[in-house]
Parts: sequence; structure tokens; C-alpha cells
Amino acid sequence: MNNYETLIFLVVLFGAIYLFDRKNFTKEAPLMYIRKIRKGISFLNNFGLKHKKFFKIFGDMGIIFTFGITGLWYVFAEKKYKRWSDLFLVFAALLSFVFLTGVFESPVAAIILTLLGASGATFTLLLESARAIVMKELTVPAVQLALPVEISGAPIFYIPLEYFLSAIFVIVVIHEFSHAFVSVAHNIKVKSVGYGFLAFLPLGFAEPDEAKLKKADSIVKSRVYSAGSFSNIVCTVIVLMLTSFLYAPSGFDYNGLVSDMPSVVLPEKGTITKMNNVTISGDYSFYNTILNCSPNQTIDVTVNNKEYMLMLASSPQNSSLPFMGIKRDRFSTHMSLKPDYALFLAGAGAVGGFMIWLINGAYMYLFWIWFISFAIALVNLLPIKVGLPLDGGFMFEELMKKITTAKRAAKISYRVSLITLFVILFNFAGPFIMKYIPF
Repeated sequence: MNNYETLIFLVVLFGAIYLFDRKNFTKEAPLMYIRKIRKGISFLNNFGLKHKKFFKIFGDMGIIFTFGITGLWYVFAEKKYKRWSDLFLVFAALLSFVFLTGVFESPVAAIILTLLGASGATFTLLLESARAIVMKELTVPAVQLALPVEISGAPIFYIPLEYFLSAIFVIVVIHEFSHAFVSVAHNIKVKSVGYGFLAFLPLGFAEPDEAKLKKADSIVKSRVYSAGSFSNIVCTVIVLMLTSFLYAPSGFDYNGLVSDMPSVVLPEKGTITKMNNVTISGDYSFYNTILNCSPNQTIDVTVNNKEYMLMLASSPQNSSLPFMGIKRDRFSTHMSLKPDYALFLAGAGAVGGFMIWLINGAYMYLFWIWFISFAIALVNLLPIKVGLPLDGGFMFEELMKKITTAKRAAKISYRVSLITLFVILFNFAGPFIMKYIPF
């Protein structure tokens, strides 16, 4: 969909939902309407109470993920655990350091993430990108808005509407239900659940007893706050494991042709699976193959299982390099069901063929679910409580209360919130500002 189609679709969709049930919607803010639902509350309360031990530990793991070893200290300072739980939490913290040391080339990055958790590491990355913007090493925004609209030159990370809506729905449900389950596990019952919209953004919520939550112990509040984002991280890991188990690279996708180029012989959109008798499995094999060719060379290309002869042009940026004249998305590697699984399902006839089609079609939905879920979780864990109240901001203030007085903790939280907001805004607008600074 283009921008106009997207806007019209969302206006019609949300307008129809509102008009159909307008008596039950309430206006919470400009362009923000919510619909509370009481059905399902008994399930949330019963399930949370039945598994309260699990959800308490889940909340603790969320705190440790957010603040690392510092969060582990906070958890131990607030509550005495049984021996097996102590060992489990310490083991998880040590394992995270070993794992991160292998993931990050810089041991310093692994140490920061282990000591300060995801919140501290995300803030550190924002500081590093802000430094790069100031030094003009980075000339594009490091922070972008992820939206289903595409505006040339704007700091917007475009996500197709169908993937955006499905991902947001899954993420919000998991996030809010996790808050609810951990609340109930501490005898803070859920008052209502519901949905709504803020302009063209879908919303979902589970509303615990706020008055009771405010009076709860510090560790209880932090568990509840951490549960939402930590559940999104767990969702990310599960979806990544699922996709790595089911899918494998199987081609290179493009979504348009450059005018006045020899590529006019190709379909407007397609998947390249072979080029010059070389199997193309994804981005790397595509670029590696084409770079071994030269301008004006005629090559054979297999697109959508059909072979074409194509003469390469010269790249507009560098005349010595070949150019096919195709347009691509940010993510061009085509993923499909692994051959072994596809062969197995193919033996089941029409039902198996339908399953193959369904699984192949689900990949991009799964991709955007883990991608957006991961991004939202990290942003939500930043220590911001002013202007943009995030779970990480409330957790940070609770952590500060363990170190100093409540009054001083509030001041520290306020200042850290402002600093973090400034760093985010600079990552967003800094490249545009630095263009006018002469150095």
C-alpha cells in the first residue's frame, strides 16, 4: 500500500470500529479513544494466582535483564530467596556475561551490558551514536520512527501496513497481559482490559488496580513494570528460534525496476534464485556473484523460476561496476521453508501444499514481530519517566530508592529522564542540525 491507501484504510477501519461501538468508547486524550472490556478478567486473575511463583520469578528475571548485575543486587536486597533460586539467578547473570563476551567484539560492551543491563547498554549505544553524529561520522538519524508510511528524506523506518498492524497487535497483547499476570501474582487484581487507538496507532491495555500498585513494595512494582518488556524479549527469542528452525535463505527479492535499463525484460517484482549458473540464496551470494561480472556483459538470470537473458548496465555511482537496474527493500533475502520440511509436507498432497504456502507466507509476519518487539522492549526499558513515562523510568526510580532517599531518588530520576530524552532527540534530529554547523 502507498501512503494514501494506508491512511484511508486506517481511517475507515478505526472509524468503523468506533461508530459500531461508540457508546462504549471513552476519550482519554486528543485523538486517543479506548474501549474497556470486562470479559476475560476472571481468566487473567485466576491464571495469575495459579502460577504466581512463576510470574514472581519472571518479574525478577525482567529486573535483572533491565539492570544486569545491578538489578540482581536490587532483587537480593529486596527479598531473600531459597537456595535453588539464588543459584539460578546468579548462574543466569554469569551466563549472560559469558554469552555477551562472545557476541560483542569489545569486552567493554559486554561488561556494560552485564553490569547495567539492557537499559544501560541501550543508553550507552545512544551516547555512542550521538558522539558519531557530533563528529559527523554518522550523517543519518540513528533513531527513526517505525511507521507504515514512507516519506522521502524523513527519519521514518517504513514498515508495510499489514506487517505493522499484526506485529503491534501481538506485541501489545503479550506486553499488557504480562503486566497483568505479574500484578495478579501479587494480589493486585486486574480491573479491566481493552483496546483503542491513538490517531492511526492501535492500542491495547490491561489495567491493574493502580491505587494498590502504588502502595505495593518496591520489588513488587519493579516486577510488574519489568514484565511487559521482558515478555517482548522472550517473544523475540522464541520467534527467532522458530524461524531459524523452519526457514532458510532461498533467493534475492526485488520490488521494482529502474526505468531505461536493460532490466525491462524482467518481471516488475520477483525472486532471483540463479544468476550465471550460480545459485542465489540471499543478499551475500547475489552481490558476490554480480561483482564478478562487468558492465555490458550478458548474463542469464532465473526470476520466479523462469530464465531471462539480461545485459548489465554501468552503475550510476561508479561506471566500472555492473548494474542490473532493479529496486529492492531493506531486507532482500528471500526466506522459505527448509527443503527437508517442504519435501515431507509435499508428500501429504493438497493439505501439505497448503501448509507449505501458509508457512512460507508467514515468514515476513514473524520477522516483523521479532524485529518490532525487540525494538519496543529496548526503548521501553530506558530510564525515562518525564514527558514519556516508560516502564524503565519507573523501575529506575525504584532502584534509586534502594540507594538513597525517596526525595533524592525522584530528583535523580527526573534528571536522568531529561538527559535520556535529550540524547534520543539528538539522535533523531542531530544529523539535520549538524549540517549547519561549520566544522
